[in-house]
Order: sequence, then structure tokens, then C-alpha cells
Amino acid sequence: MKFRNDIQGLRAIAFLFVFIFHLDNNILPGGFLGVDVFFVISGFLVSSIILNDIDKKRFSFINFYQKRVIRIAPVYYLCLLATAAAGFILFTYLDYTGSFTSSFKRALIFLSNQHFSKGESYFGTSLSENPFLHTWSLAIEMQFYFLLPLVLYLFRKYIKPAMLLLLIVTTAYSFKLVYIDQQINAAYFSLATRIPEFLIGVLYALYFKNGLSGNQRINNFVSIASILTLLVCVVTYKENMKFPGLLYLIPCIAAANLLATPRSLLRPILESKVMVHLGALSYSLYLWHWPVMAFFRYANNSYCFNWLQICCIVLLTYTLSWLSYSFIETKFAKLKKRRANIYLLFLGALTGLTAAITPRFISSFKKIPEIYSKPILGLKSHYEKQAETLGDTTKPSKFVLIGDSHALMLKPFFDETGKKYGFAFQTLTCDSYPAIEEIAYLEESNTLKMFEFSRELVKPTYDLINQFDIIVLALNNHNYVKNKSFHGAVDRLAKYLNAQNKQLLLIHSFPILESVNIIKKNKGFVKNMDFLNKRPDDESTLILSALADKWNNVWIYDLRKSHVLDTPPFYRDTLIYYDYAHINHHGSVLLSKDLGADFNQFLNNIAQRNTTSNNN
Repeated sequence: MKFRNDIQGLRAIAFLFVFIFHLDNNILPGGFLGVDVFFVISGFLVSSIILNDIDKKRFSFINFYQKRVIRIAPVYYLCLLATAAAGFILFTYLDYTGSFTSSFKRALIFLSNQHFSKGESYFGTSLSENPFLHTWSLAIEMQFYFLLPLVLYLFRKYIKPAMLLLLIVTTAYSFKLVYIDQQINAAYFSLATRIPEFLIGVLYALYFKNGLSGNQRINNFVSIASILTLLVCVVTYKENMKFPGLLYLIPCIAAANLLATPRSLLRPILESKVMVHLGALSYSLYLWHWPVMAFFRYANNSYCFNWLQICCIVLLTYTLSWLSYSFIETKFAKLKKRRANIYLLFLGALTGLTAAITPRFISSFKKIPEIYSKPILGLKSHYEKQAETLGDTTKPSKFVLIGDSHALMLKPFFDETGKKYGFAFQTLTCDSYPAIEEIAYLEESNTLKMFEFSRELVKPTYDLINQFDIIVLALNNHNYVKNKSFHGAVDRLAKYLNAQNKQLLLIHSFPILESVNIIKKNKGFVKNMDFLNKRPDDESTLILSALADKWNNVWIYDLRKSHVLDTPPFYRDTLIYYDYAHINHHGSVLLSKDLGADFNQFLNNIAQRNTTSNNN
């Protein structure tokens, strides 16, 4: 296929969409569509190459796959290596050995889209700080490159109807996943739902390989209308829309129209030196820009960038991209196959070895004991849908503990208290949303996976509740205020329990602090930073008090009265929080030492009240 500078210009536009969106998604809320434009371009170009080789009877699967790997993998692995080195220096032990390493390993074998489709954990670094997040699109591209030649070769006699049918089937699947199953996160990172975007490029290569029209006026009209459509899409589309679904069709068809109108009024712009230069660097630019931004966000503990940071990001991204393009991309393209394979094998092996050994090596000088850095008790009853018995397990269970991640981090408190005062308890918890009826999803929270998991736990949670006379509910005070559905849901739970003469004990949980990556900033578990301010929780106090006033079976136990929580995130110069919203295992045990006797007496009073009520 003849080289086209206008396609380089379109690549530049696609990258700029993505780059601006990642810098500030308020400027171009739909800038993520740049990735979809890249997919359309890939489908158009690669299918053109394959079909041309098939027609000339010179197509070879081995040669095709080798060329794709040589084109993509060298700079990709170099970027992974550089990112791993930077992460080794900047990330905390827990962050590096957790989400960083798991996504690194999957990016290494081009399966990171499957990893990110599971969403982000409530604990650990956010996706915006994960420097491998952008590799999901490259994983999908490589997976598509593996399938495309097989389909084109097997159905070469009926290629046009076969591609149309495949487009309809995959679009229908995307529609089902997004609009019927509501699996938006899974759909976003799915190969199956992204195949239609490539196929639009493939179909345009089949039907319009010589251009959309020979009429210049038609070409001009279509190209101008298409670029305006793309601009409207990147301004109006938003991350929280049900995408890709059917919404992908508009920007992808617009991008394909631009590919099919090479001799339009836009040609001077697309073929300008700046656009062609950026298009040539677009692959490297895409590879480097996100890790640079992610490390800035991680280091500054902020999603937003100031102007100085933006200038540094632009300069660093361009410099790294120019270097990798000039000394890796172009050099590998000129190497003979045998030498290119040897170099690539070495680079891939080095990247794999790095992924395997660095998590172990980092522990020698960065590891923080788990009691200070992560939840370690009651994880089966938090992530695996299994109720657990904790405390003095030789004694009968006295209550059931339910709730969100605050309930998880209070399990050591109840466990230590139970062991000391002779009672057991059962527990079943989940992240962010308590598993009780009529809780609503908070759209702006970006916690859909957590919400869906909590809904799966509702029935087993109520089955467990029905076995006990005392139900202990622990929630993040901040989430309780923010999500108004919590108020009505807890009120209805109190009513449900009251009808059965059961007692509801609400834990006024440990305070939330100002948002700081505590372990990262403190660089250890011994005090090395200032104390943090507590977020006000006056509204949560009023809400809980109102519930207790309304229902005579509702009790409140306030953990904030403990002197352990006077100077967070430390107690006597030792960390008792591992992030701004969660006390650590050590802090939870300290709360038991301070309040254990008081809580045990409080619990006995509730049990006695419940016995008296049942007798009456």
C-alpha cells in the first residue's frame, strides 16, 4: 500500500485527543476517543496490507506476525523496562508488589486489558496512578492482529459479507454487554466489543480502497463533516457514558471517512510537517505519555497538574518519544530478521526477568510490616463471599459484623476484644457499599465493581443476619454522608430488625483524614511527617443519633473517644493508618487495648436488653 502522509496527520490528531484528555479531562471530556481512531486506522491499514499480499499470493502468516511484533514490541518492552525502573524508585513496597507488578506482568504478555477490566481495588494505587493502564489498548491491538489474518484468509472468497456479518454480531454483543448486562467496565476493555472499531476500518479498506468518491466536492464535504463530527464527539462524549455500546459508531465512521477522502480540503493540514512528524512519533508518544503522567500524579498525590508540571510532562514525553523513535523504532525496522529476532528475544527476556525478580528484591529495603501497611485479617469474608468466625472461636458467636472496608479494618479490634473477653463473632463485609438492601450506586465514585459485588452479597448477608440477635454495622462515616441512599437503607434495616426483636449496633468509625498517600509520604512506619487533619463528621453524628432516637433497637458505639485516635495517623510516633481512609491492623489492635473492656460491657448491656425484650 502506498504510504500516505494524511494518515500520519490523522494519527497525530488521535494522539493529541488522548494526550489532552489525560492532561485534563475537563478540556476534552471525550478525548479518549483518540484510541478508537487508532483502532480504525489499524483496521484500515493492516487489512489493506494483508489483502494486497493475499491477492498477489505472497502472504505468509509467519512473516505477518513477525513484522507486527518487530513493529510493536521493541519500543513497548523498552517502555515497560523504564517504567519498572522508575516505579522501583518511586513506588512504596506495597504499591509496587501489588497493582504495579500484577499489571506489569500482564502488560508483558499483552493481556493487560483483561486485568484492567476487573476494575480497581478499594485498596492500593488508583488506576490514574498506574503507569501501565494505557497498555490495555495495545493488548487489544495485538490480540486483533493475531485474529485478523486468520479471518481474512479463511473467508477471502466471501470477505465483504463475512466482515459485515462479524461487525453486526460484535456490535450486538457490545450492545448486550453495555445496555442489558450493564457490564460497562468489562465492555470498555474487551477485545470483542472493540473488534467493531477495527472492522469499520477493514470494511472501508474493502469498499473504498481507491477513495470514497472521485468527485472533489463530495470528498471535501465528507471530510469537513467528518472532522467536525469528531470534534463534537470529543467535546460531548464523557467517561461515564455507556461506551462503547453503539456510541462508538459515530466517531469511528467519521475517522474512517477521513481515511477514505485523502484528497480533500484537509490534506494540507494533515500533511503539514508538524502533523506528519507527530504522526510518525505517535506510537512512541502514546507509549511514553501515560507513564510520565502517572508518575507525576503518584509523586504529587494529585490527579490535576499545574502549568509547570504540564510543561515538564510535554517536554519529557516528547524527548523520550523522539529518542525511542530515532534509536529503537527506526533502527529495528532496518535490521535483518534474524538479528531483529535476537535483539527482541533478549529485550523480552530482560523485561520478563525484571517483572519476576524486582518484587522480591525491593523487599530488602522498602518492605514495611503488613500490620502497618495493609489489611491482613478477615480477608476471606471480605473478598471471597465466605463468612468467617473470629474472636474466641471456642465460644459461641455473639453477633455478626457487616459493613464496608471500615468494618474490615475493625475486625482486629473485635477479634482481639473477643479473645480477651471470651466471645466469638461472625462477619461478612465488602468494599465501599454495605451489603444491605436498597443501596444505590454513587455515579461519581467510580466504584461500580465494588457496588456489583456488594449486591451479590445481599442475600448471604441477610441469611447471616437472621441467625443473630445482635447485628454490628460499621461504615465509612464520609461515605455514609455522601451517599444519601445509605440513610434510608440503614433505617429500613433497623425497622426490619426491630420487627424481629433484634438489636442494631452502629459503629461510629475511626475518622477520615486529609487525602494523602500516608505510607508513601512517611517513608516507613515510624513518624516521619506531620500529623494530618481529621475530616469533619458532624453530619454523620447527627444522622446516627437520629436513627438511635427513632428506633429503640438501635445503639451507637463511638470509637472516636479513644485517645489512640488523638494524633492520626500516628500513635506514639508509630503509624496507625495505612491510607487516609483506613486504620491499619496495628491501630485496630491498639483500639482494642484501649476500648476493649468498655466495648465488652456495652455489648453485654445490649445482649441483656435484648434478652429482657424477648422475655417480655
